[in-house]
Amino acid sequence: MNCPTSHNKRSSRNSSSHLGFSLVEILVAIGIFAIIAGSVTLLAADSFRASYNARMRIKAVARAQEVSNAVTMIKDDSWGAVLDLSDGVPKHLVFTDGYYSFADGEEEDGDLTISTLFSDVYRDANKNIVESDGTLDPHTKAVTTTASWTSIAGWEEAFSTTTYINDWNTLEWEDTTADDFNQGTSDLVEITAEGDGSIQLSPKLYANWCLPELMITSYDLPGSAAGNVVIADPGNIYVGTGTEFADPGSMAFMHMTIDTADPPNVDVTGTFDGYTVKDIFGEPGYAYIATTNDSKEVVILDISQVPFQEIGYYDAPGSSDALAVYVSGNRGYVTQGRELRVFDLTQKTGARPQLGTIRASPFQLPFMTALVTDVVVVGNYAFCSLYNDWYEMTIINVSNPASMSITDRADFNWAQATALFASSDGNRVYIGTGSSGGAEFFIINTTNKSNATIINSYDTNGMSVKGLSVIEGRAILVGRNGEEYQVVDISNELSLSKCGGMQMNAGISDIATVNFEGILFSYILTGDTGSEFKVIRGGLDTGGGWDGRGYVETGTFISRVYDTGSDSASFYYVDWDEILQENTDIQIQYRTGPLSNLSGRSWMGPDGTDTTFFTDPAGAILPSQLSGNRYVQYKIVMSSDTDHTPVFEGIRTEYQ
Repeated sequence: MNCPTSHNKRSSRNSSSHLGFSLVEILVAIGIFAIIAGSVTLLAADSFRASYNARMRIKAVARAQEVSNAVTMIKDDSWGAVLDLSDGVPKHLVFTDGYYSFADGEEEDGDLTISTLFSDVYRDANKNIVESDGTLDPHTKAVTTTASWTSIAGWEEAFSTTTYINDWNTLEWEDTTADDFNQGTSDLVEITAEGDGSIQLSPKLYANWCLPELMITSYDLPGSAAGNVVIADPGNIYVGTGTEFADPGSMAFMHMTIDTADPPNVDVTGTFDGYTVKDIFGEPGYAYIATTNDSKEVVILDISQVPFQEIGYYDAPGSSDALAVYVSGNRGYVTQGRELRVFDLTQKTGARPQLGTIRASPFQLPFMTALVTDVVVVGNYAFCSLYNDWYEMTIINVSNPASMSITDRADFNWAQATALFASSDGNRVYIGTGSSGGAEFFIINTTNKSNATIINSYDTNGMSVKGLSVIEGRAILVGRNGEEYQVVDISNELSLSKCGGMQMNAGISDIATVNFEGILFSYILTGDTGSEFKVIRGGLDTGGGWDGRGYVETGTFISRVYDTGSDSASFYYVDWDEILQENTDIQIQYRTGPLSNLSGRSWMGPDGTDTTFFTDPAGAILPSQLSGNRYVQYKIVMSSDTDHTPVFEGIRTEYQ
């Protein structure tokens, strides 16, 4: 009975081993399944992520290609639009009504962010594009499009591409030759043949009193007599001849006209003979000459027409020669020996009556003959220079010619006063004397007509003064011996200094100075028989180089009017070639219009107004206000420090 039971138990164990798994086997099976399942999941995720990135990259490439195609179309249509987009601000593409354009900012296209940047391009010496240390190529732009997105894993992904575009199909107006420039209009600039052609400021001689030898022009006066006295006003010169250097007599008086050209043009308009002339005073239509004639010490000439006519005279008492003559209002003043005499000029014709006389030199030196060598009248006072007197200057109240009186005298150096110049207000008198071993030039304060005082003096170093003039802070002294032409800076009366001079061995008898249309001149008479009359341009060292040679401060060139051939031309870009020296500049403006006559059109700079100028020769974008017109013109404004000039060599204007 025990056997079956034992058998049944064995059968039970055998059945269990075929129908189930042990716990270990189950755990192993679960682990294997987990590994297989994870691998499948990772493979699926990677596949999905790769597929997403691939789709985004394909989309990015497609959008970048779209941008590239759009840029090509835009630049072919208008290079100016490309220039307008090159402002450093990211852009995005816009498609509206069948046309592409760009707007500021990025574009969001689903998960894709797209932006485009237009930037400058630089090239090396071999014309290769470089990222730095190159030269700007104004005709090429780099267009960089970047598309970015965030991957499923959270990583930043991006695709970027750069396209280079240029303006090969735009038109260009080029002015680079002298022939081109000669079709324009020049104002204080000149066109040269240097290279193919260039424009520069006009040269100018900046006259300087301190450099007289560089600015002198000589003329031969008609006749054989030597010049003795010269006076001048702007445009007119009056010359008298006498015995100072040559024979007396012929060509006693001559009137010349003169201009401001360089060199000046001098024309003798009339002469008058028959007297030895000691002094002249001129006014419109009339000349008064002091003579050696005993019965006509002063002769009045009508010079309003040729030939000149003697119409009146003044016969001074005695036989002494007249030495100096001056006219103020309807009175004439003449010095004769030691006397100052006044005669009536309410009429110019016939014998003129005397109104009064006074001994202007009352203190004659022993054994010498005193003379009143010069006279200038300002208001109610006459200033006289004295020769062989104890004094060198006297001031006379002439308000009542019948009762004149000396208000003051001045003693300088026991020398002989030969020339006198008075300021227009009568507050300064300048005296020149013969050589004395000391000072020969004196500045006198005559503000108080009863108490004249010496302000300062100057030693001519051996030159005897025969004539002097004062003009704009300079006293010019001329004479014999030593250096015959000397310029003294008197702008600071307490510190006089010589600023220039000139040796003339023939000597100088007289000088007159004028401010003629803003140009300063001195006219001198010399003993140089072949060229007695000389003109010297003067100035206050206001420009040019060390020798006064330089250029005008500013000048303008306006180009010819250029026809683009299109009534709706668009103007984009300008660049030019220039050479700028120290302290020089070139500025440019443009104007356009529908008609070839642009005279009424406004000039424009970078901002489209007439207040700004293009200044960078490397290139600049032209304002949109110029576009939509057929005709175009440019203007160059050149400036300098007067010592140098800028040089303009050529210009290029791009348009479509």
